[in-house]
Amino acid sequence: MFDIKNHLQRNIVGAGVRGRVDYSTQKLKIAVRTQDKTEYVMGAPQNITTAKPLLSTLPLENLGNDLISGASLSLKSKIFDDGLYAAVELLVDAGSPTFMGKTDFVRQLVSRVLEQTTDRSASGLSLLSALELLRTDSTQAQGDLCLTALQISRSFLDNVERSKPIGFYTWSEDLSRIFRRDRLSQQKLFDQDWMPVIDVLRQNEALNKAYLQHLLVPSRLTNPLTDAGMALAVSSPEWRCQGVQINLFPASTSLEKRVQDLLPLDAPGPLIDEIIARLRSNEISIVPDQNSGWYDHQLYALSALILFEQLPESKKLSIDEKYRECLDELFKGFYALTREIHIKQLEMSWGSGRPLPTPTLYVRPTLTVEPLPTYYDRKSLAYKFINQTLQEMFGVESLQKIHRQTAHGAVEKPLFDELVWIEMLFRGAAATACIELGMDPATIIEGDYSADYDHFIDYAKQISNDSELASDCRMMVPVQVDGPDSYTIWAFLGWEDVLLDVSYLERPIVLGTEYDTDSQGYKNFQTMYRGSLPETKVEYSEAAYKIYRPVCAELKVKSILNRQEFQAVCNEYKSAEAIIAKLKV
Repeated sequence: MFDIKNHLQRNIVGAGVRGRVDYSTQKLKIAVRTQDKTEYVMGAPQNITTAKPLLSTLPLENLGNDLISGASLSLKSKIFDDGLYAAVELLVDAGSPTFMGKTDFVRQLVSRVLEQTTDRSASGLSLLSALELLRTDSTQAQGDLCLTALQISRSFLDNVERSKPIGFYTWSEDLSRIFRRDRLSQQKLFDQDWMPVIDVLRQNEALNKAYLQHLLVPSRLTNPLTDAGMALAVSSPEWRCQGVQINLFPASTSLEKRVQDLLPLDAPGPLIDEIIARLRSNEISIVPDQNSGWYDHQLYALSALILFEQLPESKKLSIDEKYRECLDELFKGFYALTREIHIKQLEMSWGSGRPLPTPTLYVRPTLTVEPLPTYYDRKSLAYKFINQTLQEMFGVESLQKIHRQTAHGAVEKPLFDELVWIEMLFRGAAATACIELGMDPATIIEGDYSADYDHFIDYAKQISNDSELASDCRMMVPVQVDGPDSYTIWAFLGWEDVLLDVSYLERPIVLGTEYDTDSQGYKNFQTMYRGSLPETKVEYSEAAYKIYRPVCAELKVKSILNRQEFQAVCNEYKSAEAIIAKLKV
């Protein structure tokens, strides 16, 4: 039996949230949008300045002919910094006599955890095994644990926003693997899921020391960490699980994230402009302190480009607005390039460096068919009537032997089957139109309509394959003979497209919402939320639909034309006004 509740109450997915919406309360307004039919003839524009094409690289042959630009030196610095950071990454991964490399650290940690615990179900062990797998293509985990680690790594790799290497990490396979492993190591799990790992780090002095060293490196090479990771858990005997989420290796803080946290989630304008405004107003400071990492120091240098009035040289140099704009652009460009250096380590929102959007449910009128349910129901009843009439007159057996005719011959399907098919089609259209209006189809349709609804939905998905809809139906038909060579006719001149604006007079009700809080992102709501969940924003909007309507006319003509003759006139004169002018007396 058709469950109308599941159709009048439907799930819709918005930005970072899924909501269940009750459409039974809605009332729609449909209006034909007025279309401007004015034709504008534009002459050739004068005094056009052709845009100068951008260069893909700095022109080396010209760099020494004039002063050396700040951009040239900044680019030199960027290239140097990339190479420096890449070298350090490889060193941290491989290790030295006094420093356990990260690859070896993860390998030994997996080995010790497998030795000391019989519980293979803890997700922390699975994630740790996935880190080993991403770096070396192998893991010490076996059986179901190995399969789970493989699933985690594949799921992570499928998430291109998180796993795709950027910048110098594309230079070699080793750097790419380091990027992927370290990105996955930032994933948070509940602290109890990490207990087998925490226990080993507490008990093994060498691994404990190596772990704390690997926390220190990014806090200096990039910036202070967003949190302590497992440092408190492995260093304090009093630490106990608190039901909170932690990760193995936290990300680093950044100026841009600090500004993001100050902004409302729906703040207009580019983030970089907000950063510049707050730096100039001294609302935030970029002056490094004892906890700052290299990233803060690099940005502090760049800030001189936009804080000219605060610099000593401002007493000896005046700059105009155009030059200030050049400095602003230089700041923006190399801020981005500097961020690229540290991109693996920087704190990020799910899939991007932008703030998490407000979870928003967009509710708009959704129509599959023009909402004329009574019309469709009455059409189905008309087909039911003629089917019954023909059966009474000729019997079912006869209807199963004859076939509907077309200009190209008989169709393949028996007439009886076609009558059942088209009756169901219109009955299904009526049910669909009711549901999309927020009505119970039972208010119009008698009996069970579930099969009819499915029938129509299947057809709607393939309607573009229905070649019969491409038939040319333009024609004229006489209504009255007014005298010699004078007839009143109705003419079907063709079709025109119309835009329908559909809006709410009364809105549907959002019954509840669900966020994506799954660490694997399985729900695929575009945005994953952790911690305290923001309040869902519901946005109601209008919808626009294009439909096609026939253009007809009633007029007096001198002669009656058949389809071919009438269509020839239509093809020559094209517009309704021109066709009517040609035909009318």
